[in-house]
Amino acid sequence: MAASFRLIEDGHAIYYSYSDPWTLEEALQVGEAVLPHYDVAPHHIHAIIDLRNAKSAPAGVLRTRNSPIVTHPKAGHLIVLGANSLLKTMGDVASRLSGYNRIMFCTTEEQAMAELRAVIVEEMASAS
Repeated sequence: MAASFRLIEDGHAIYYSYSDPWTLEEALQVGEAVLPHYDVAPHHIHAIIDLRNAKSAPAGVLRTRNSPIVTHPKAGHLIVLGANSLLKTMGDVASRLSGYNRIMFCTTEEQAMAELRAVIVEEMASAS
């Protein structure tokens, strides 16, 4: 499968990975598979979407703006890793269409993980 996910940072985040050729159906299946994690989490769940191995997006990919990663009440920040200019533009459009304003773009995994950890630390500090 060209779309996968794994929990990271003690369940505070999900790391999504997409590689060519990936399909809309795979992306939607991943979205459904993560829903139980969002439903039981006692905190926000942030996300890293790794697009370093995806140079294009499948037709209809903007439908993923209705995914739990964006729409769930416990959806946190979204960090997009390695998006080319086309995918970055599509991400910007999807975030505007959904009203989701917690998205950032990173070029390296180190930068993405640093941003993620900063968000988690800030969230934990404000919760205590």
